[in-house]
Amino acid sequence: MGQKINPLGFRLGTTQKHHSFWFAQPKNYSEEIQKEIDTIHVIIHIGFPNLLKKKGAIEELEKDLQKEINSVNQRFNISIEKVKEPYRQPNILAEYIAFQLKN
Repeated sequence: MGQKINPLGFRLGTTQKHHSFWFAQPKNYSEEIQKEIDTIHVIIHIGFPNLLKKKGAIEELEKDLQKEINSVNQRFNISIEKVKEPYRQPNILAEYIAFQLKN
């Protein structure tokens, strides 16, 4: 019988890239892992960035996230990425039309 290996792990580095890039000195390794655990990374994909242009929208979003996740001592790293062609994404387009109809 042959030994079974994970094909994704076997090909990692040749056909795929690693999902995480961070480095630490060996003596600080455990501290860096703890810092990484205490931080919540949130990536928001938005089709129309002008929806977040009003004053205090990002801070309000961060407060809502903290309430939703019930985090006490965790830091948030929020990054906003614009979708290249939002008019080709039906769910984004539907939400945008609903937003315009409400306002």
